[in-house]
Amino acid sequence: MFNALISLGVGDTAAYRKSFELTLNWLKEYPAKTNKWGPFFEDISVWSDTQINAVTYAMFLMEHPEYDINWKQTVKSIFEWVHKELGNKEFMKY
Repeated sequence: MFNALISLGVGDTAAYRKSFELTLNWLKEYPAKTNKWGPFFEDISVWSDTQINAVTYAMFLMEHPEYDINWKQTVKSIFEWVHKELGNKEFMKY
């Protein structure tokens, strides 16, 4: 979103750029390292891991590898975590 706003050249693009950089640095430093991607659904009162936050970040890195020199390892790690922690193995019995 911030990059799209910057590309429009309307509004406070310096603030958009700063917000983008803060968000990107936070993603790299915390959830990408801890796999604490947070609950996605606000109506659940307990912690619930979902894959959407993690996979959306992985997709962003695959589309924009220039934002993380270690993007390949980060993406691989995210998909391995999703598969291990959230994968449904019920089909294997068939």
